[in-house]
Amino acid sequence: MQLHLVFSPDTNEIELPLHYNRLVQALVYKLMGPHLASFVHSTGFKSGDRSLRLFAFSRLLGNYQINRQDSTIRFNGEVRLIVASPIGAVLQEWATSLVETDFVMLGKNKLRLAEVRVEDPIVKTSEIKIQTASPISVYSTLYRKDGAPFTCFFEPGQPEFNQLISRNLQNKAEALGLDADVDNGVNLVPLGRLKPSLVKYKGGVIKGVSGTFEALGDPKLLQVGLNAGFGAKNSQGFGLCILKGG
Repeated sequence: MQLHLVFSPDTNEIELPLHYNRLVQALVYKLMGPHLASFVHSTGFKSGDRSLRLFAFSRLLGNYQINRQDSTIRFNGEVRLIVASPIGAVLQEWATSLVETDFVMLGKNKLRLAEVRVEDPIVKTSEIKIQTASPISVYSTLYRKDGAPFTCFFEPGQPEFNQLISRNLQNKAEALGLDADVDNGVNLVPLGRLKPSLVKYKGGVIKGVSGTFEALGDPKLLQVGLNAGFGAKNSQGFGLCILKGG
């Protein structure tokens, strides 16, 4: 399920660092409440020896200007944020916090909730069209000859891209206790040109792609993708997609 949130600033503008994912992530965790946020962040939901956060959030959507000289982004007026999770308790905490809170802080910006809309896109077929609201990131940790690890990001067209997309969704389905078709996996086929992105996060760089995809696979796995994000690093602001035309 997805919550579409519209925030209105106390002033006419919202100024943030250009790479603002950590600030939005902090807000999303804060809206969970301290106990649930601590559990999701520190323990998570288990798939084998993996710990999954099982939530995703979009980029901030609105009118903006970028100042590359001082690495800031300035939004004019309202901004929209989409958050998603397949976990009922997370959705409930978000909704309760938003209703009971007069304002939220995003960095140094004081924002008030202007609108909230609940979207529950239901996947009924093995073929859907999705639009990224935050970039899809797919990676694997590899090792050099000297044993030093490094992160290798993959793009659509490389065989590892859909292999890792499928494996990630299967892990999420397992954590949710779903009986999904894990044999055929999921394929994301680009529809049109994709836009690459580089996001600085905690001293590193995360690569991703944005655009429209045809998503093919088990409807249960596609549903997991819409509710928990496609690809990796969803809780850091990657992989939230909306149903195209839905």
